[in-house]
Amino acid sequence: MHHTSKIKLNSSNYYMFILVLWYSIEMLLGTTFEGFGGVSASLLNQLQKYIVLGLLLFQIVFFKAYTKKELFLIAVCLIPFSISGLLSHSYRMLSFLLFVIASKDIDFDRIVKMIYYLNLVLIPCIILLCLVGFLDDTIVFRGLILRHALGFEHPNTLGQRIFSLVACHIYIRFYKLNVWDYFFVIAACIFCYFVPNSQTASMLLIAVIIGTFIYKGVSRWSNCSILIKGLLVISAFCNVASVFLICFDFTKYSWFLEINNLLSRRFWSSHIVLQIYGITWLGKRVYITGQERALVGMIQNLYSDNAYGTLLIRYGIIVYILFSAMYLYNMNIQIKKKKTALVFFLCLYAICGVMENSFLSMSLNIFLLSIKSIFYKENNLKENKGNQ
Repeated sequence: MHHTSKIKLNSSNYYMFILVLWYSIEMLLGTTFEGFGGVSASLLNQLQKYIVLGLLLFQIVFFKAYTKKELFLIAVCLIPFSISGLLSHSYRMLSFLLFVIASKDIDFDRIVKMIYYLNLVLIPCIILLCLVGFLDDTIVFRGLILRHALGFEHPNTLGQRIFSLVACHIYIRFYKLNVWDYFFVIAACIFCYFVPNSQTASMLLIAVIIGTFIYKGVSRWSNCSILIKGLLVISAFCNVASVFLICFDFTKYSWFLEINNLLSRRFWSSHIVLQIYGITWLGKRVYITGQERALVGMIQNLYSDNAYGTLLIRYGIIVYILFSAMYLYNMNIQIKKKKTALVFFLCLYAICGVMENSFLSMSLNIFLLSIKSIFYKENNLKENKGNQ
């Protein structure tokens, strides 16, 4: 028994080491860092992918044992995700799935706490490096508004990192929030609005304040079951409505134009990308960024910030359906476990997906790792941890 406990402990620590290594490099690569000591940012990115892949495979093969049912579920997801990665030349979704597969018996709350502490250290360090001149400050204008990235690659990236920090903080403190927690969220919201002028991050932070206030108020008088189930409905609606509005041309309707303009033309821009590339079963390579378009001599500016549209166009119908089913089914599992805090943030990130692709990025949305609950049954101690 002592030997078994030791193996599990080593497995958990080994996984956390991989997570810290991967997350730290991802954070660095999301800045204006160009290289150091002859190692370029692109080379570091390639090395990181192969090293982390090897470490994850070692974890899966040597540290983990899977039941037949688990292996079947893993295969059902892993095969199309792998093919989609090869066809699209984008391995974001495959990387996410490998982290999920390797996370068996790893406490999700421990993961969130680790990411929280990393954000707490790395974000100020990157901002400091920018202020002292080691990293460039990417400046973008929105009309007459000056937006600062403070060392990150884009002002929106800074906003998303701040929201990730706050999300982890509030998740950890969800059932014991006090005035200082709300002060922290308000300060972060003010910062996101006036420095990077990240509208999505600012709105999500306001939603955190409103949502937690509503929960604290309602929970005094009822068990909030209807309210929590409503979060699942909202998440499903954001997904389905996005795909519906992207797949069809609604420009002749005034209500669509108003919604589209309100959301900075997210739906119409993704519709244009869909018209150019179409939809396939298992994805295809999509040239959207300036660097990608330069490779094929494409002049037209394209962007698809709606995560659901990106999922459908870049990764294909099968991966879109699988991921959507996994995400919503995971929310349903967490509702049954009464993990209100987790359901709340899964819903907020689903709303974020309407505006930003960060919804699909595990480095910006660590709550994606909770999807491991559809593959593995956690023991009762872990299920009851953090419930309300």
